[in-house]
Amino acid sequence: MSRPFERFAFFDLDGTLISDTSLLAFYRHYLSVEYPDSAEQRSADFAQALADRIASGIARDELNAWFYRNHFADLEVERIRALAQQWLAGRCADERFFKSGMVERVKAYRAQGVGTVLVTGSFREVVQPLAERFGIDACLCAPLEEVDGRYTGALTSRPMIGAGKRIAIEHFLAQHDVAPEYCSGYGDDHTDIAFLGSLGQPWALSSGTAELLAHARKSGWSVIEA
Repeated sequence: MSRPFERFAFFDLDGTLISDTSLLAFYRHYLSVEYPDSAEQRSADFAQALADRIASGIARDELNAWFYRNHFADLEVERIRALAQQWLAGRCADERFFKSGMVERVKAYRAQGVGTVLVTGSFREVVQPLAERFGIDACLCAPLEEVDGRYTGALTSRPMIGAGKRIAIEHFLAQHDVAPEYCSGYGDDHTDIAFLGSLGQPWALSSGTAELLAHARKSGWSVIEA
C-alpha cells in the first residue's frame, strides 16, 4: 500500500464479492488435477469428513484451522499458486462468479479515495489475484506458515474467521492510524458479525445468513441488496 488513507472499507470475499466458497472450490480443483484417478472418491471422503465435523458443532474458526492442518501440510507453495491461477482462470471466465453490485461498490470506494481491504479465511494464492482484479489495496487472509517453500499446514495466528477477522482488522487500523468508526465493512455470514460490529458503518448483504440479517435488523445496520 503506497499511500495513506483516512478511511477503509473491509470486504469479506466468499458470498460477498464472489459466489463461490473459494477454499473448498479450489480444493476440489486441486484433487481433480493432482489425483485424477481417485479425485471423486477423495472429494466424497473430504465432504463426509467436513460434514461430520460440522455436525459435531465444531466452531468455524476451528474448522478453518482443521482444513489447513489436514489438507495443506507439506504442499509446495509454487504448485498451489499455479493450481490457484488455473482454477481462477476458469472461474473468472464465468460472470456469475462475481457479485457485480459489490464489485461496483469497491470501485466506488476507490473513486472516493477510500482504502479497500479483503478480509477472508481463504489463502493468499487465491486472494491476491482476486484483489488485483478488483483493484483492492490490501488483503487480510489465512496466516499460513511456510518453511522451505512449503506450507506446514499450521497457522501463525488465529484463523481469519469470526473474532480472528476483528482482531486482524484492529491491528491493521492501528498500524495505519485510522479509527474504526470512520470505516465500513461488508459481510454475508454470521461469522462476520464480530468484525462488522467493530466498524462505524457495517453492511449486511441481503443474501446473507438468517442469523446475520436478524442481528443487522436488531442493531440497526444497513442491508445492501446482493
